Amino acid sequence: MSTNKSVSLLKAIKPYKQGWHIQVKLVHSCRQKTNYGGDTLMLIFADETGDKIHCTCKKTYIQYVIGQVTSLRDIQTVQVSDKDKKKVEFRLMDSSGESIACCLWGKYVEQLDDHLQQTKYPNMVCLIRFAKIGYYKGEVQVTNAFDASLILFRTAVID
Repeated sequence: MSTNKSVSLLKAIKPYKQGWHIQVKLVHSCRQKTNYGGDTLMLIFADETGDKIHCTCKKTYIQYVIGQVTSLRDIQTVQVSDKDKKKVEFRLMDSSGESIACCLWGKYVEQLDDHLQQTKYPNMVCLIRFAKIGYYKGEVQVTNAFDASLILFRTAVID
């Protein structure tokens, strides 16, 4: 798949538009505790010209989570803010047998469905980069963080 999207420099970014494509490197990161935001992660990125951008993320985001998909439920269409959204729930189990609830939304559901259609094999490993941690029905749950997440599926080999 070719991605011929042009990359913008940081000085060209405007707050009234979404969907910018930038290429940056991480130059500094640290954790902060504030009275108004709780635990946050502060990041400083720089583009190829040296221009910098600062951002903060709440502690509810994690770098990645990986595990074998278990207890895969059917894809559902639910109403969210008067719009139809697809969602799918399952559990991710790590190599020690511990599992965590997981829910994917929108295009990530379609990505999972495409993988299932292509492989015809429900045993798979899922990697979610930039996942969001929350609570649902009294249980910790991992979900995609809007369009910031990257999700990969691979067929699992079960011994």
